[in-house]
Amino acid sequence: MTESKKFYITSDRIDNMSVKYDESDIDEFYYEEEIKKKPSRTLEQVLPCVIKKLREGREWRIIDLCEECRSSESTVRRLIKGLQEAGLVTWENRRVRWNEAEVERGYRIKHSRKLISNILKGTPKYEKLLENKYFLQHLETGYPELYEAYKELRELQRNTYKKICEFREFVKKLVKNRGFEVVNRRDNAKGRKVYETITDLPLKLLRDRESVEIFVPRGTSEVVCSGYGYIISSDPEMKGEIEALIKKIIENEEIQRIYTDIEGMKQEEEKLRQYLRRELEKLVQRVEHLRPLEGKCDLCRE
Repeated sequence: MTESKKFYITSDRIDNMSVKYDESDIDEFYYEEEIKKKPSRTLEQVLPCVIKKLREGREWRIIDLCEECRSSESTVRRLIKGLQEAGLVTWENRRVRWNEAEVERGYRIKHSRKLISNILKGTPKYEKLLENKYFLQHLETGYPELYEAYKELRELQRNTYKKICEFREFVKKLVKNRGFEVVNRRDNAKGRKVYETITDLPLKLLRDRESVEIFVPRGTSEVVCSGYGYIISSDPEMKGEIEALIKKIIENEEIQRIYTDIEGMKQEEEKLRQYLRRELEKLVQRVEHLRPLEGKCDLCRE
């Protein structure tokens, strides 16, 4: 009594010359083999021998493989047919040769799918791919245009951050010119002292085109900007002066110029981000359809 199982041929098994039948295996390459309850000599001995001989790089006749592997012609032919259907060998003009390129492609597909799966973990947040050094290595060596776009985005992000820092420093300068001192949250902002949050607030107000509305929440001594929750001071008596200070800041021409620069840079960032996201989504879909990543990374085998 026999039972039919699928024997899967994978690149790592071939490399290790190990042959096992495993119904849970999900790799692409396999062939049908009738096996008995006890281990099959065909799978345990003949197949590894056939693969080893073929991987020597020369062309073989079936009869020569039979002699080398001490097996019948029908068995060797059945094995070769399975390897041929898997794309692992070329069999023509009565000669058989190993198809190393297809084995390598199978490995690259497996590596590509595993790498992307480990990064995304089932989420569609394709931007996370750009946070992984191995994926970036594939991008650099296999997709030069995408890698250049990624570098351009990073450079733009750095420049935007520098411009925001310039904005904050100019706000501090204006605050100081109005007779106020900027302190951190560990200090007590009484009198003509304001917290560092005042350097970010004008950016938000200009972005949202909101008017300044300062208030003191009931039961507290905190001076807060409505709608943002920024605590500007701990001195309710300074509420009016602080509101006037913020209005002067957002009306300043230089502040508005720097803000315009920041917004323009952010728009360019978003265009690049959307472009990369679309291209990364396409790339992931190609890998899902068994097209391996181009290029190399440190995890790729030599």
